[in-house]
Amino acid sequence: MAQPQGLTLIAGRYTVTWNAVALGVLESNGSTDPALELSYLSEPVNQTDLWGDADLDHLIRGSQAFCQLICKEYKTGSIGAAWPFGTPAIAAPVGVYMGANYAQALVLTAISGTTASASPATVTATYACLAPNTPLHLLYGPTLRKVPIRWQLLPYTSSGDRHWSQT
Repeated sequence: MAQPQGLTLIAGRYTVTWNAVALGVLESNGSTDPALELSYLSEPVNQTDLWGDADLDHLIRGSQAFCQLICKEYKTGSIGAAWPFGTPAIAAPVGVYMGANYAQALVLTAISGTTASASPATVTATYACLAPNTPLHLLYGPTLRKVPIRWQLLPYTSSGDRHWSQT
C-alpha cells in the first residue's frame, strides 16, 4: 500500500480471540487499543567500593510480555478470558499453576485492507494467562459495562529460540 512521503505509517483494527473464542468489539481511544507491552528484567551492577551505589550497568535477567485491552461487549468470550475460573462469583483455585491450567492461545488478526494487515497480519501468543494481581473491575450501573483484560504472555521454546508470540 503506497504511503505519502515514503513513510511507513501503520494503523488498523485487529480482531482478538482467546481460546479460539472472539472477544467482540474492543475499546479504541488511542490508549486502550489492544496493546503489547514488553520489558526486560535486570539486576543493577552497583554497590562497589569505587562508585558506591551508582548504577554502572545492568545485567539482563530475562524479559516479560503482556497484552491488555478493554472489551466493549459483556459476553461469554470476554468474561471467560477475563475470569477463566468460571463466573466472576467463583473464587480462583488455590495451589494451581496458572499457566499450566489456564493459559490459552491469544490471537490478534489485522483487518485486511489496512496498513496493519501485513505489519504484522497476526500475532499469536501461545500461552496467554491472566496477569498476576490484576483486578477484574466490572461496573454494575447505568454506564456501559466494559470488560478490561490484562494477560501475561508466558514464554516457550520453538526451534531453539524463546518466544512469547509468533508474527
